[in-house]
Amino acid sequence: MKTIQQITYDGSFNGFLSVVFTVFQQEELPLHIKSKDLKDQDLFPSEYYIETDLGKAKRVWRSLEKKSANTVKGIYFAFLSENSGIELLLFRYIKSIFTNDHEEMKFDPREKSKIFQLAQSVAREKQRIETFTQLSECKTGLIKGDIRPKYNVLPLISKHFKSQYGNLPWMITDLKRDQILSFDGLYLGIQPYHRIKDHGLKELRQPHDRLHAERKIAV
Repeated sequence: MKTIQQITYDGSFNGFLSVVFTVFQQEELPLHIKSKDLKDQDLFPSEYYIETDLGKAKRVWRSLEKKSANTVKGIYFAFLSENSGIELLLFRYIKSIFTNDHEEMKFDPREKSKIFQLAQSVAREKQRIETFTQLSECKTGLIKGDIRPKYNVLPLISKHFKSQYGNLPWMITDLKRDQILSFDGLYLGIQPYHRIKDHGLKELRQPHDRLHAERKIAV
């Protein structure tokens, strides 16, 4: 298997699954996997960027689901922990799952435990945010609120707030990540803060709606 120094991707879960598919297909072994935002901090001569491909991501997700629904949920939640090196750790774990049962048994149990401990931490943070976050109506009539979660739980809390507020438009800003989860009465999505600020909730109707794309697979 060919070794490659660093692979970069767009930072989304679908992007990560696209990396997994491409690396398996090309029989490569990455030493580093980092999101695009981190690319300029550590440049390696042999690094390359892998585009997100929903078709490839779905194939990896469905293959993992066939192995175990709990395992694939744990992988997704652990990914959202944003823990340093989580992509490479998850890649190695997924590789052990797909190789054969014997390889999965050989995967370091301490590293497997770390993955699912991170997943549990993310699940607890999700529950905390859903329980204690209160949205309020502003002068424009929009219901909004701010959060600063330890982990990237924004993609996980949409179902809770959608059920709570029905068809009313609302917006939740993750101040730590400069991301907004919002619903305009029809479209639900996550966008960078500046897009919503500059264009309003209509920006959710653009095809780059990240949450809409990821929810086709992940939640």
